[in-house]
Amino acid sequence: MDFSTPPPPRGPLILDTITALGDLSVSSRSYFEDSDVDMHDADWEGLSEDEMLYDAPCLPSIETDDPPYLRGGILMPPPNLHWARKPSVAGRQDQGDDDDDQDDDGYSASSDWDEYDGLSPALDEYDDIVTRLEGSEDWNAEQRKLHKLIYMRGLHPMMHSWWRVSFKMWGVTQPHLDDVFTPKNSQKRVAIHAYGNEVAAAKALESLFYLSQTVTDYEEIGYQSKIAMTVVKGIRGYIKWALRDAGIDQHRTQPCMLVQAYPPDFRGADDDDDDSDGSDFAPSPVSAKSNEEDGAPKTTIAAAVDKKLDPEYLEAQRARRFTRAVSRDLERRLLDMGQRWRDLLRAGKKSKRFVAPPPTLYAFAVVQHIVMLASHDPGAATNPVVVLEQVRLNDRGQWLWNALSIALPVNMARDALNGMWETGVVVEERRDSESDPDL
Repeated sequence: MDFSTPPPPRGPLILDTITALGDLSVSSRSYFEDSDVDMHDADWEGLSEDEMLYDAPCLPSIETDDPPYLRGGILMPPPNLHWARKPSVAGRQDQGDDDDDQDDDGYSASSDWDEYDGLSPALDEYDDIVTRLEGSEDWNAEQRKLHKLIYMRGLHPMMHSWWRVSFKMWGVTQPHLDDVFTPKNSQKRVAIHAYGNEVAAAKALESLFYLSQTVTDYEEIGYQSKIAMTVVKGIRGYIKWALRDAGIDQHRTQPCMLVQAYPPDFRGADDDDDDSDGSDFAPSPVSAKSNEEDGAPKTTIAAAVDKKLDPEYLEAQRARRFTRAVSRDLERRLLDMGQRWRDLLRAGKKSKRFVAPPPTLYAFAVVQHIVMLASHDPGAATNPVVVLEQVRLNDRGQWLWNALSIALPVNMARDALNGMWETGVVVEERRDSESDPDL
């Protein structure tokens, strides 16, 4: 597949609210009306409305308020994945990449790629833009790194050079996309990588390539009702691979990522809000009459009533109300998840110290074809929830950049969990290949 569309131009984002959602079709129709979505496959049968919306990919299967040893999180070193790394090393040698010392300064998730050829002008431009972004001063180091990596798509190496062969059919190996991969023989750590089987890692990333194609197809044939669930399943599938690749049990480990789908008629918990900016309803005739009797000019009242009844005005009001409801709900979920992490890692019941810094949390808010990437630093309850990126999956030509925007935060969140084995809050997954003691 030829890849001809460059990354979209970057611009400032409003970081304290959910943005760019007002152009979505906000309808009062049911989200799944006239849809043939298999509700059984979606695991939504028998769930309440709130549970249907809470599509977290890795919910813990047991209470997380218990001590680590009661959650199965005994203190242990990271799992032995040597068996899975053998084919990876062999694959690198097949590509002619020598296995250099992995302890050098550039072998970390934040490798020193800033000195890479051609990056300096882009970095200068990025530094100028990020300083003008509202709220960027509140980002922690992980959020800054993620925002920078997303901005540098196409210029910053994000995958190892030996992954080229896996993506040849997609056209990612074309000369003008060389910078997506590391230079040959380089052993510096990259943001998108595998701890185990790299063939499985490439397949997982390839599944994200298909998202933009599938979403665009659904739009063209009029199946908009299928889009959100398809995107949710795609992101959840990639998260499942990422945690399994690191040997992490996603069902018994406190999640640091969530995927949340919002139907176009989502109103949240603020239905009773009566502020004029958020109201979806026309003014009461009684209220208008009382204002008229109080001496308000008839022409002013009539104009206000006409405005409130104007379809375009009502649609704009519904869009604003929807945007506010999504923003508040996503913020609440991330703050609640942050509180659970602080409780897990607190050195004592009343202690203000943590046995380890809580990992940065990420949320994917899915609204039709838009994926909103939000993040929260749970190190303090007062840290804000910020929006780092908006991924529009209905552009077929952006399939590579869209996939990288989703894969980057998943890999960073997985790496953060992988560094917390000694805390006891990360539980190792039992491999199916382990020998059965009864045999």
